Amino acid sequence: MIPFKEASDIGDQEGLEDYLANWPEHLKNIPECVIEQWIYRHNDTFIDLWSGYEPENWGFELVQFDNDEVFEIMHLEGELEQYDYVGEEFIKQPYKRGYLADYMLENGTFPQPIIVAIDAGDLEHPRSHPGEYMEEPYQLIEGHRRLGLLRTMINNGLETTNFHEVWLMHFNFPPED
Repeated sequence: MIPFKEASDIGDQEGLEDYLANWPEHLKNIPECVIEQWIYRHNDTFIDLWSGYEPENWGFELVQFDNDEVFEIMHLEGELEQYDYVGEEFIKQPYKRGYLADYMLENGTFPQPIIVAIDAGDLEHPRSHPGEYMEEPYQLIEGHRRLGLLRTMINNGLETTNFHEVWLMHFNFPPED
């Protein structure tokens, strides 16, 4: 079971350090970085949408994607276009930027790796319509704005690094042969 992020009577959220201290032993397969940026930050949504996908069986590998591989990452129909649009807005309208856009435009890559599932085409995406499955070979799981901005930076010829860290996620680990 994925722990809920606790809140006090006045609405203060449980801090990351306390949340990690209560992380269940049977989910130690999930890296701390993934817990922080996906499960902790998006706790309610994560529990609603993803906890039924047996997270105790997931595996993660930190890899590097080059700029061409970034464009192999797919998402639900129409979603990538929306995030590319957000990336364009960050570039064209500096007043819309925050930490994320400023970091990426200065450093040419993500501040934290995005999360991408590999070979998950036999699974329905929890936000899709029934009968619609995840994309292959790569399905974006978390990091929508980061991916959209990086794709836009590349498409506009802005300076990027040659490689970008990605958490490659296997839903059933070790992967079946």
